[in-house]
Amino acid sequence: MEEDSKKNKSIILGFAHNDKDNHKRITKGENFYLCGGTKDAHDNMIESVLEFNALRMKYGKSLDELTESEYFDIANEIKRKNINWHYSPNYFKK
Repeated sequence: MEEDSKKNKSIILGFAHNDKDNHKRITKGENFYLCGGTKDAHDNMIESVLEFNALRMKYGKSLDELTESEYFDIANEIKRKNINWHYSPNYFKK
């Protein structure tokens, strides 16, 4: 049972495609996985997801427990350029 809950855990995925220096940047955390981008773009993604998680903690909920409305309320508080937030609940769950 515990294995199934780990398998279906929600995560934030971040992708950037402007890595002209061909350096492979990957950063992962408890509930996020970020890859690609220039150093600045990748750093922006890291700062954004860390800020998202800090704001999420105010709700006292895990990423799995957020409603779509709460998710976008948090995303709208983050004022960073070139970040597109999408919400796909249970995308990988059967």
